Amino acid sequence: MDWATMTMRIVGIAALTLFIPLTACSFYCFRLPRKEEEYNRILAVLGYTKEGGPAYIPTIKNEYSAFDYVLPVGLATLISLLGSIVLIAGPRFLNLNDVSLILDGPQVISKLDDTALSTKLQGMLIIGMAFVGAYIWSIQNIFRRLSTIDLPPGAYYSVGVRMIFAIFVSLMVYYSFMPLSKAAFVKQALPVLAFLTGMFPQRALHYLQERVRFSPKEEGGKIERLPLSMIQGIDMFQRVRLAEVGIDNAQNLSEANLVELLLRTPFNPKLIIDWIGQARLYLHFKADVLKLHSAGIRTIFDLKSTGEDESRLKALAEESGVPEQRLNLVYDITKKDAGIDNLLEAERKLLGWQAPGRPKKSDPGA
Repeated sequence: MDWATMTMRIVGIAALTLFIPLTACSFYCFRLPRKEEEYNRILAVLGYTKEGGPAYIPTIKNEYSAFDYVLPVGLATLISLLGSIVLIAGPRFLNLNDVSLILDGPQVISKLDDTALSTKLQGMLIIGMAFVGAYIWSIQNIFRRLSTIDLPPGAYYSVGVRMIFAIFVSLMVYYSFMPLSKAAFVKQALPVLAFLTGMFPQRALHYLQERVRFSPKEEGGKIERLPLSMIQGIDMFQRVRLAEVGIDNAQNLSEANLVELLLRTPFNPKLIIDWIGQARLYLHFKADVLKLHSAGIRTIFDLKSTGEDESRLKALAEESGVPEQRLNLVYDITKKDAGIDNLLEAERKLLGWQAPGRPKKSDPGA
């Protein structure tokens, strides 16, 4: 192998490996100060200080400590290094200097006569393609988090674990297709399938679970799961991001701390308050919440304002089909809930907040 080829391989491995720590440095040195400025400004508008506000107010320095990045960034970097070595220089460990997993793809197997060696090379190809899929997904995820100033240490744990998870799931899918691997079309499709598994490992795992069931299907008496998919405005990315901070269902969201979500997620305050309001309404009415949506009641705040007039509450019961007695009961609960008043007050303050340097409407020349 000539020096040019060796240099290209080394550069390729270095580029794939160094991307992880460079993004962490970029976020910590340039993007995090901006997040801290915006977060402190919101706290000031809400009136949350060390002397007043919640019993515990998280800070940027506590949540984004430089020391906390060392282990997760190191883990993601190490996995990227190992994956890139397998992808770019893997065949060399089998003394196959002229074989490239990237350029030859499924055709690498046809170059070998040794069955044992070809099996190892095919497994290496599956690992390499799964790594590529997981790595591309990770790049997209990290860039999105950089743009939204949302790259905590745990994000790098997610990247590293996802790469490992994707590789092992891809191998399991590969082993499940091994009886059919002699067919040419299956052999050609396996690397593509490994790449897609690297991009979407959960879907591949679901496929394996469907093929092999270890537990009987759940029957009656199942408790409602209150999925976040019932909350308007929360898509797959938001669900994944909320799950990272321990919010897996509507009940968790309804009891979430506004200040902690402002610090630990990239979502704006008004959006978070709206989601919490929807979650509280969903928690009280379950499946009947769709009936209220059709009547124009999206959040618990809407119900509270409607319930201030008994005639409007009665009209809501007739329009939505939800029993008036139930509506009255929930309204009585919300009327005594100080947490709802605090959220409304926070929304009122934040809606009147102006960014520095932006003229208010009452200012001359605004």
